Amino acid sequence: MDEELEHFKTHINLSEYTASLGYQWVKSESSRNSAVMQHPTSHDKVIIARGHDNHWTYFSVRDTADNGSIIDFVQKRESMTLGYVRKRLRPWIGSRSAPTPINEFAKKIVPVAKNREGVVVSYSQATPIQTSEYLQSRGILSDTIKDPRFAAMIRQDVRGNTLFPHYDRDGLSGYEIKNHQFTGFARGGFKSVWHSRIKATDNKLVLVESAIDALSYHQIKGDPNTRYISTAGQLSDHQKTVIKSAINKMPEHSLIVGAFDQDKSGQAYYDEIKHACRSGTKITRDAPSIGKDWNDQLKSAARNRAQQMGFERQLELSR
Repeated sequence: MDEELEHFKTHINLSEYTASLGYQWVKSESSRNSAVMQHPTSHDKVIIARGHDNHWTYFSVRDTADNGSIIDFVQKRESMTLGYVRKRLRPWIGSRSAPTPINEFAKKIVPVAKNREGVVVSYSQATPIQTSEYLQSRGILSDTIKDPRFAAMIRQDVRGNTLFPHYDRDGLSGYEIKNHQFTGFARGGFKSVWHSRIKATDNKLVLVESAIDALSYHQIKGDPNTRYISTAGQLSDHQKTVIKSAINKMPEHSLIVGAFDQDKSGQAYYDEIKHACRSGTKITRDAPSIGKDWNDQLKSAARNRAQQMGFERQLELSR
């Protein structure tokens, strides 16, 4: 293996390199495992990640055949021979000064395991949303979707599916796929937990069985100091470890709420979480009063409001 080429692939931050060419860092579509960079004039858009071998790699959003290392990036965009590529990249690892980026870039990207690379790329190609026909059909308002608490934690793919990312301590592990009469999970990924955004002022953590239940709970009774975690309908040993860590990171005197489904499984999940909590943790059960889960309760309330409005309208017309 050519030592210099290997050095280029592992030691040059590809996000920084693209920033020096004028690419802009799209923070809202980036994560700790990937950086989305887009050129303002050519509109070339690439996803940058680091593999398990620490190679910096890129994937074009527009062309699935356009991907590879920094060497491939330079060759495909500037039609350079390998010799010229060497001259172009040597300043980035040598004693001479490399070009100064004119835009912000991702200074650190957490490498992903080999079996997660495809998940990171496919999820990065989806876009954050502020409205969703599917979620609205479940009673979720646009204001809830746009709430900063859920910013960039809900995406939509090119097929119109709604995606909810799952994370653990190593970053993105997979994502739930939701659509009308369809529920799936990212190919090659595995379930960990979906979570909302975290704020320093949070003093309550609500645990639910689906991200839609988290959105529903927030719409029904949420407050600005509550964060959410969803298990996507199961509670594996891995998930319990991730949840226990999340509970332990909550500020002192925080309240943990087990808002699982109103059934035997929901009670069992709550009992397991309660057992896993350290001594002194404030934890309580909060099950929906209508239906099986919080989305059932949300939709029931919406139907009741619609019926009431219809009744009031009939009375008004009859006068």
